[in-house]
Amino acid sequence: MSLNANALTTVATLRQWLTQSLTPETDGRLSDANLEALINRGSGAIESWCDRALVAPATALTYTFDGDDGRRLVLPEWPVVSVSTVSVDGESIPARPSLLAEGYVVRPGEAWIELVGYRFSRGIANVTVSARLGYDATLAATDRRHRRALDDLGQACLLLCAYWFEKPVGGRLTSGVEGHLQSFQPDLWPEEVKALLLPYRRLGA
Repeated sequence: MSLNANALTTVATLRQWLTQSLTPETDGRLSDANLEALINRGSGAIESWCDRALVAPATALTYTFDGDDGRRLVLPEWPVVSVSTVSVDGESIPARPSLLAEGYVVRPGEAWIELVGYRFSRGIANVTVSARLGYDATLAATDRRHRRALDDLGQACLLLCAYWFEKPVGGRLTSGVEGHLQSFQPDLWPEEVKALLLPYRRLGA
């Protein structure tokens, strides 16, 4: 097994986190494969809870949209790391080289593209954009937005993985009528994890 592309931490970091208060184990729970599976599970769960992709892919993905005859297009993920191509009805739109020129302009934080001198003409699946969207580890070295986000997301993943490692079946029993019936309520999301993730969750998720 190997880490998925959306992994929010590393095996070495998680192992160090988990073994701070543990004695060496012999049951294999700290093997690379088990920790990779735990990180993949935690990272996937975090993306699902946030209802969005969080880590920018290594290469650009192509997104297809319906044109609405407007000048602004909102991208499905944020922030924008880079835009490779924009085309409308098969026509390639250039990046705007200067304030007096025509072309597309990208607003990375807001995750939208605006056209100057062009329109996203009305149509079905007639607009394509190739871009890298999400938080990028390379940009984190110089961009505070990316650095803070990846730090928060990595911390949330570590906390969630540690919680599942220590309590594989986390939850609580609740009493039923007159105490005769009990049901198990899963409690898989520590509140500190949710607090870290709230700024990165899609509105309405």
